[in-house]
Amino acid sequence: MNSVEISGKIKNKNTIELMCLDALEYLMPRTTKDICLEIYFINKCDNNVAGDCYGDLNEAFINVAKCSYDYTYSFNERILTLCHELVHAKQFIKGELSGSGTVWKGVDMSLIRDIKNQPWEQEAFKLEVELYNKYITLFRG
Repeated sequence: MNSVEISGKIKNKNTIELMCLDALEYLMPRTTKDICLEIYFINKCDNNVAGDCYGDLNEAFINVAKCSYDYTYSFNERILTLCHELVHAKQFIKGELSGSGTVWKGVDMSLIRDIKNQPWEQEAFKLEVELYNKYITLFRG
C-alpha cells in the first residue's frame, strides 16, 4: 500500500495527500510495489530552488519551498512545484533517475548543466502542467 506523509505548513493537507496518492498511480499505473512518499513544505530549499526531490526504488522525499530569494510562492505555485517534484519521485522509484539525480537511465549526465537539456527535467516540466491541470480543481471551493 502506498503511503504519503506531509509535514509543514500548507492548507488542504488531506486533499494534497489524496492528490499525491492518485498521482503515483497515474504516473506508474503498473507498479505493484509499496511506495513511501514524504513531502515537506518548508520555508526555503537549498540553492533557493522552488522544490527538490531525492529518492530510490522504494521511496522519495520532496521539499517544496514557501519562498526563494525575496519571492513568496502562492499556494497554486507550490502545488505546481509539487506536481513537478512528483514526476521526479516517479523517476527515482522507477530507476530512471538515480545517484545524485544526474544519472538518467544508467547514463551519467552530470556534465549537462543547462536544465533545458536534462531529460529528467524535460519530462518533469512537460508532466507538471498535465498533473497540475488534473488536480487543481480539487482546491477550488
